[in-house]
Amino acid sequence: MDLIPKVLIAGLFTPPPDVPGGPPVNVERLNRFWAEVTQTYPYRQLQIAPDGSQAQLLGASQDEAVIIQPPLSKSVMRSLSTH
Repeated sequence: MDLIPKVLIAGLFTPPPDVPGGPPVNVERLNRFWAEVTQTYPYRQLQIAPDGSQAQLLGASQDEAVIIQPPLSKSVMRSLSTH
């Protein structure tokens, strides 16, 4: 039996907001990333979060997407572990 891949999930994690050292994600950087990626891959839509910290690149079908988001910060992880 040959398997035919239908979905590729790609996730790009940025440094958590409370960890210094990495370049911050913002609308300008996300737009630059979009411009570079769409030169090679035919993504059709860019959705950026209102605060500019994450984005989704959407393709021709619902099976094509790239998600860029920060991991949960240490303070969020601590609050989730106490509930």
